[in-house]
Amino acid sequence: MTAPDKTLMALLFTLAVVLVTSLLFGFAPALTIQSLGEGRKRLALLVIAIGLCTSGLPLIILDPPVQNRTGWSALDIASNVYQGNLPVAKGHFDEGLIEIALIYLLMPVALMAIYLPGPPKALKAISGIGFVLSSLAKFWRFGFLETFGWEYWGPGHLRSGPAWWILPWIMPALLAICFAKNIDT
Repeated sequence: MTAPDKTLMALLFTLAVVLVTSLLFGFAPALTIQSLGEGRKRLALLVIAIGLCTSGLPLIILDPPVQNRTGWSALDIASNVYQGNLPVAKGHFDEGLIEIALIYLLMPVALMAIYLPGPPKALKAISGIGFVLSSLAKFWRFGFLETFGWEYWGPGHLRSGPAWWILPWIMPALLAICFAKNIDT
């Protein structure tokens, strides 16, 4: 499959998950009777804060360094690709970078959804979408190898940074918090 085909498939899959999530949580009031209590709100805030802190942590570690830098955060990669500063002519935005950006964009939206009155339907939908995006993290390595040039780096010169290990767990943790009603008692 080509890159546009993969992107279209990912978008269709995400749309299907959003539709199923909204139908499930919109028409099943028995699952969403309780609003978020203080315990779940605090835990969700902690999870979102940890997720937002990963924006400054290295997502990938390159050996040898590129532009005198070994650790590259998601923001560093996105800004350098946008500015054309990467030393590889094939450097481009790929699905992995878009998925990571969407996860980071969902975190502030989830933060607002925590304080909505009533059942946590919005937070469940947001974290459900983020869960789908996070499940695609196993393919990020291939995207980064494309972004930095597979021929130059090869598979052994790119390692996962701390953000790579933390970021995919933020949205699943928020989804679990939505269902963990016993935290409030």
